[in-house]
Amino acid sequence: MTNNLTMQELLEQQEQEFNQVKAGQIITGKISKISNDEVVVELNYGFDGVIKNEELNLPKGKYASDVYKVGDEITAVITRVYQKDGIINLSKLQLDEKADYSDLEKAFNEHRILTVQVEKAIERGVFAKHNTQTLFIPISQLDTKFVEKTENYVGKNLEVYIKELDAKKNRIVATHREVLQERLDKEREERIARIKAEKEAERARIKAEK
Repeated sequence: MTNNLTMQELLEQQEQEFNQVKAGQIITGKISKISNDEVVVELNYGFDGVIKNEELNLPKGKYASDVYKVGDEITAVITRVYQKDGIINLSKLQLDEKADYSDLEKAFNEHRILTVQVEKAIERGVFAKHNTQTLFIPISQLDTKFVEKTENYVGKNLEVYIKELDAKKNRIVATHREVLQERLDKEREERIARIKAEKEAERARIKAEK
């Protein structure tokens, strides 16, 4: 049916489809070009999508060509539509940020341990990354013991619980201390149980010898 359409009808159909494209939509396409500062994505609308390097969520020190090749499929969110130029701006970073925040919410609700990497220290705590999300760990939540220098934690991987999650305030607070305390409590319980079992075994042995 499409083959019977005139050029004008095809253009009108293409324009109608393009007019339905809105910011916030998630879209998948194939990479058709990789340059120093962006990748071009071929979309079903007959137009191209563009993802700037800063919106690709590239690993530190990596270029787009290190991670992607022409023909790779990529999914991103539409951030802006330039109808006059027929260009659609996309962001993989924003999509990843949304997915990563959902992971944090799930971990918070399930009281599940996450591993984060400390990137920056200030006097009252440290900032750590979990994928694209930045978390704050107050100095009081870094250890079960007194912490003198927060900078000693920079570069370390820490297991944490999410303690506070507030999207409106862009605030994510985590605790390493509770993970440590939980393990100390478990070790103490296991030690008490072991000592009790040893005492009962000794009493049983003495009783058997009488």
